[in-house]
Amino acid sequence: GNTPGKVGSGLAAIKREVLPDDTYVYKINGTSHYFKNTSPQRLYVKWKGLEIDAKLPCEMYCIGSHGNSLYFTTMKKVYKASFSPSALITVSFVRDKVEGEVFDKLGLSSRVRNGKRYVYRVSDNPDRDGILINISERELKRLRLIGIHRGKAIFVSTTASKYRPSAYKVGENVIVIEASLHALNAYICDSSPFIYLLIWAKDIHTLDTRSMRFLPPLNIGDVDEITYIAGVHKGRMTVEGLIDHDFYAVTAQLPIGHFLNATPDVDLEIAHIIEDKIKSISQ
Repeated sequence: GNTPGKVGSGLAAIKREVLPDDTYVYKINGTSHYFKNTSPQRLYVKWKGLEIDAKLPCEMYCIGSHGNSLYFTTMKKVYKASFSPSALITVSFVRDKVEGEVFDKLGLSSRVRNGKRYVYRVSDNPDRDGILINISERELKRLRLIGIHRGKAIFVSTTASKYRPSAYKVGENVIVIEASLHALNAYICDSSPFIYLLIWAKDIHTLDTRSMRFLPPLNIGDVDEITYIAGVHKGRMTVEGLIDHDFYAVTAQLPIGHFLNATPDVDLEIAHIIEDKIKSISQ
């Protein structure tokens, strides 16, 4: 039979919905948030069959989700949108851009203070949460920052061209992933030890940051081309992708071992490690 997680293991879609033009989907705590990024912009959630719209203060650029909110930037400001089960989605001002700060498309920021480079998420406090990058500027030129995970900066090497990615730590607070140049994006969430890397718009490679090993790659059967990973919730992954020239939000169940089986909890994580050990012994 087809064991989940063998090379190119095709996951069956359990839900698919066609997306309106210019609309991106983000999955936060299991709720789909939709953002139409062309004028007039629109941000809404689908809740019990209804579309609930947010009031947008101005034209904004969506940089994706961090924690339980969706974040946006303008030239000088950071905003966030939060949805509450009382069925309202509200957009609030977070902070002003600080001096010497650069925002990137992924919602990551870097600034140099006292000759040292710090990186952090736009949702973080720039003065308190910066991660010191102890890598020479020359070395940094061949690395691309793709995310921050549990206090570590995650970079992809732009010079490696491996089909099967690998990862290693540099000092205390940097992880470098060597992958194909076509490592498009990653889905990273602090509540999970797994980092999901999208390569070639088709393959999803799961890095277990506890063992620093990649699990066998996955793909989602029906999707011709995955544009990005919209979220993972309770073992289900949602991606945006092309099916017959239309953009869809597609959800599939991840195989056991590719996600935390329950709410993040130290005991569970330890149980998970033991379970992995038993599995590797029994294989």
